[in-house]
Amino acid sequence: MSKKPFIPLLVFDWDGTLMDSQARIVTRFQSAIADLDMEERSVAQIRHLIGLGAETVITTLFPNTSARTLSPSFF
Repeated sequence: MSKKPFIPLLVFDWDGTLMDSQARIVTRFQSAIADLDMEERSVAQIRHLIGLGAETVITTLFPNTSARTLSPSFF
């Protein structure tokens, strides 16, 4: 029977453990919203949507606006 080789592996749980990325995500969305001269959204409104994907966030925050039109500003 052959021995399997030992492969060292170190895994970090970066997001939310080593770094709070939510603050950066919220700041970036607020910056893009300001750049587009659109109605401001609160930290709570944006934070609630983190993890749902940019298109979902855009269409939820701005239901009367096409996500495809706004996408370049948010990516």
